[in-house]
Amino acid sequence: MKKISAYLFVLYCTHIFACSVPVFRYALERWYPDPYILKLNYNESQTNELAEILTTVRKYDNGYSLDIKKIKTSNSLSRVVLQYPKKSGVMTNVCDAAMTVGNVEKMLDSPARREIARRIIAGDSVVFLLLKGDDEKKNKKTADFLSKNLPVIEKNIELPHEYTDIPEEDLKIYDTNIVFKLSMFQLSKNNPEDKVFINMLTRIIPAKILTNSYPIVYPVFARGRILTAMLAKEVTKRNLEGVCEYIAGECSCEIKGQNPGIDLLFSVDWDSLIEPGIDLDVMLPPLAGFSEFVPEKIKTNSAVAAKPLESNDKLKLWRNITILICVIAVGGAIYAFRYSRRSS
Repeated sequence: MKKISAYLFVLYCTHIFACSVPVFRYALERWYPDPYILKLNYNESQTNELAEILTTVRKYDNGYSLDIKKIKTSNSLSRVVLQYPKKSGVMTNVCDAAMTVGNVEKMLDSPARREIARRIIAGDSVVFLLLKGDDEKKNKKTADFLSKNLPVIEKNIELPHEYTDIPEEDLKIYDTNIVFKLSMFQLSKNNPEDKVFINMLTRIIPAKILTNSYPIVYPVFARGRILTAMLAKEVTKRNLEGVCEYIAGECSCEIKGQNPGIDLLFSVDWDSLIEPGIDLDVMLPPLAGFSEFVPEKIKTNSAVAAKPLESNDKLKLWRNITILICVIAVGGAIYAFRYSRRSS
């Protein structure tokens, strides 16, 4: 309980120094995704295959989304392994397959990821990804619930410059014509074209919890970041409002690592596709530690063997998700308070 209270206190303090830029917009322009680890295991007789794989990777990598590790082994079969970013704390593999061009392409790109990226670049603030299970009745119930409530939440949410008394000069920080827009995207957990992406979404959840949790809802925003994984029983109006209140709330202009969530792997050159709308020269308060936003240089040495997800890692991960749900609940309460205050 003390940890939860401390976490909520940190979030509260960061918003004390918030500005008029909403989190989703600042994150879209300034938060570089944490790089996924791509391990290429090959032997001396497979240098030609390795060169072909590296050529393929360069077509998809935008310079900061991958940490590529070339590992020479004595094994007769070459393997390619995709792992979560180090900063995520998730030690399991996303995918482990034969080192072929086709397998690498499936790891780095897929139809669902392209569609989500299109929506975000087109102006969606949050894409609620509904990962469907085998129970079609539950899938339909959750989809109908989202279809009914997302438009209402979208309409009621107000961006920081709409409900905060902000000096006129501070409104120049970003384009105040930006609107808060939500959409839903449905994906079956059995879709073969997005198998790696589905692994990416589900392997952050302990297997014993995952089994009976479908459908699962993931709020995706910024450059492909998920704030949390909302299991079927957690998809309530209050939790949806809490998620949206946080993502649409005042940005505290802090480093990405101080915020909840985990990055997904998108082969998208966000810098070239997003029109900048934030003027950092007039950003208040000053951007302390802005150098933290510069993407880390890709390292190609020091390979570490893939580790299975230990029970302690699962407990830590699920504890963080539990804490985040509490944060969402508090966000919902704050939203309800603000809404009732505006109505009175």
